[in-house]
Amino acid sequence: MTAGGAPRRLWAEFAYLPGMSLLDFMEHARAHHPELHGRIAAERISGAALEVFRGHIGSAFSHFETREQGGRGEAFGEAQRLNARARAAGILPLFELAAPADGPLTREHCVVDVLGGNGTLARTLRDVRGRDADLPVVLTSDVAASMVADALRQGLPAIRQPAQYLLLADGTADAVIVAYGTHHIPPGERPDAVREAWRVLRRGGRIVMQDFEPGTLTARWYSELVHQNSPTGHDFAHLGRAEMTGLLEGAGFERVRVVDVYDPFILHGRTPGEAVDRMVDYLVALYSLDTLRVAGPGTPVDRPRAEALIRRYSTFGPGEPFPFPPATPRELSVARDGDGYRAELPRVAQVAVGERTS
Repeated sequence: MTAGGAPRRLWAEFAYLPGMSLLDFMEHARAHHPELHGRIAAERISGAALEVFRGHIGSAFSHFETREQGGRGEAFGEAQRLNARARAAGILPLFELAAPADGPLTREHCVVDVLGGNGTLARTLRDVRGRDADLPVVLTSDVAASMVADALRQGLPAIRQPAQYLLLADGTADAVIVAYGTHHIPPGERPDAVREAWRVLRRGGRIVMQDFEPGTLTARWYSELVHQNSPTGHDFAHLGRAEMTGLLEGAGFERVRVVDVYDPFILHGRTPGEAVDRMVDYLVALYSLDTLRVAGPGTPVDRPRAEALIRRYSTFGPGEPFPFPPATPRELSVARDGDGYRAELPRVAQVAVGERTS
C-alpha cells in the first residue's frame, strides 16, 4: 500500500496516537507489522474519507482513555496486562467459534479483534496456547488512543479505528470478533459496525459478536454495579439474542446462530482468602470501582464491602438463567487448584456467529 504526497502531508498533521501522527503510525506499521500494514486501505483515510474517519474518532466515547481525559484506561489496561488468563475461559471459545468450517484457525488466518482494547484477546490466546503454537494473526483494533498505544508498546499489531469505520481493505480478514464492549457501540450505529465486519471479511469468513442479555444478572453487573460505582458510569444498552441475530442477518450474514458461553473471571492465590482477595482487587481495578475503596482513587480496597457487592451481582439464584452443567459454579467460589486455590466468578454471555457466504 502506498500513498501520494497530499495524503502524507495530511497524515503528518493528524494526531493519531499520543506522540504519534497518522503518518508515524503508518510508517511504524510498515516497519514492524507488515501483516497489518498490508491490509490497510489508504483510500479509507485519504481526501474526504479522512474527514469521515476524523469525525468518527472525534465523536467516540472516552471511557477507555486516560483518567486525565475523563476515562479509566490506565487502570483497565494494567489490570488486563497483569492478569492475562483471568478471562481465558470465555475468550478461547470466541476463537473456536470464529474458526472456518474446515478446521481451526492457524497462522494462515487473520482475526480482527474490533474492540480489542490493549490486546487482551491476543495476549490471552498466546499465553494459553504458547508463543510457538500455530496461532492466527490477531489484529487488535480499538477507538481509544491510549489502548492502541499500549498494545503497540507490547509489540502487538494494533490499529486505532472505530467499529463503524474500519481502515482495513475489503476481504482481508478471515474472522472478526466484536466482544467485551459491543454495548458501547451506539444503537443507531450498530448496523454500520456489522456491515463493516462483513466488508472486511473474505468469503467464508465469520463474525463472532458477544454481549450479555439485557436484564440478566451479568448485564446488571454493568448497568447497576459498575454504573453506580465507577467515575465513568456505564449507561449503555446491552445487545440480546434478538438484536444480534437481526444485525447479522440484516448485514447479509448467513447460518446465523446464538450460543451461550460460560465467561467467568478466574484468579489464583496460595490460600482461599488470598484467591478471593485477588479477585476483589482485580475487579475493583478493572472497572475503576472507586467508591469501593477506603477513600477514593489510589487508596486500598474496602474488601468486605466490595466483596459483598461483588457477590450480590454474581450469585445466580434459581430464577436466573444459567444454561451450564450442574457442576458449574453459580456464585463466587473457591476450589483447590494444584498447590494453591482458584477463585471463580461466574458470568453468562451470549455469542452470535454468522458467515459471509458471498
